[in-house]
Amino acid sequence: MFITLLKTLLITLFFVFFFTNLYSYDKHFGSKNCSQCHSKQYDTWKASPHFKADEVLTEKEKKDPTCMSCHKTNKKDKGVTCESCHGQGKDYAKDYVMKDKKLSKILGLKKVTQKTCDRCHNNYSKTGKKDIDKFKDICPSK
Repeated sequence: MFITLLKTLLITLFFVFFFTNLYSYDKHFGSKNCSQCHSKQYDTWKASPHFKADEVLTEKEKKDPTCMSCHKTNKKDKGVTCESCHGQGKDYAKDYVMKDKKLSKILGLKKVTQKTCDRCHNNYSKTGKKDIDKFKDICPSK
């Protein structure tokens, strides 16, 4: 009886662990990693308001998922990162993938357009579209 119970427990723990990790797979590559090939863009980003986007929020706003969806990319990185606009990079960041436009798109690289910027810089945000001109060096449609 004890052996059967132990086997059941071990099998259950295996599946819980396996499926929890499967569905929570973090595909963020991280801005610091992007900087290895894109140093100019990384420096531009670090000097931009996007880098400090999470710092302008009040403590109450930092707990609001609506605010955080625009002001912070993930728990690891600071502010609004490359992956906020280009998609989670762990799958497409390999050098041979980045050189292949079709493959990089298939693996999640997103082309940045005005619509990308409009997801956060819109009439529903506190600043609306008035701040969009500050990002001419970042947003390719400007």
